[in-house]
Amino acid sequence: MIVIGILAILATVLIAVINPAELLRRARDTQRLSDLDALRSAISLFIVDMPAAETLIGNSSNVYAFAHVGTVSIPCAGRTALTSPNRTTDGNGWIPINFNNMSTKSPLAALPVDPNPATSGASRYYLYLPDTSDVTFELTANMESSYYKQGGAMDKESIDGGNLPTIYEVGTKFIVTTTSNCYATP
Repeated sequence: MIVIGILAILATVLIAVINPAELLRRARDTQRLSDLDALRSAISLFIVDMPAAETLIGNSSNVYAFAHVGTVSIPCAGRTALTSPNRTTDGNGWIPINFNNMSTKSPLAALPVDPNPATSGASRYYLYLPDTSDVTFELTANMESSYYKQGGAMDKESIDGGNLPTIYEVGTKFIVTTTSNCYATP
């Protein structure tokens, strides 16, 4: 009986120290960082690869998103939010770029989506904001773990160079401003 009690106490302490839920959130954030880096690289390669007249990167009046559940209805940077359930790289996916037109093979097999469908919808989705005037773009994601969030041990949100200290932003131009409300509060 004493041994079982000691084991129960040790198991409780171990779970509290390890915090498996936070480890899962951290793993999903690591996937978000990897996904946005792959998207940034693929879009940049597309822009460089395509002739200027054929560099169709979307519409500057829209923000594009893939949401696991429903649609993203939050306007971002004064743009209309468009969602698509499609992950294809042929221009019909949630990012309206036809990577298949590139002179080399498409760098993406499918467009990545946020790895956490359980909390997606209001606060877990990727955003793509193009600016056709100078063929630039921004990608954003909302970090989930305290490790990668603003003020965390590996803070990625406030040190990314973007305009929003609570959202992870990458791309060739920071389009979202501090007055933009692109994510509901998780």
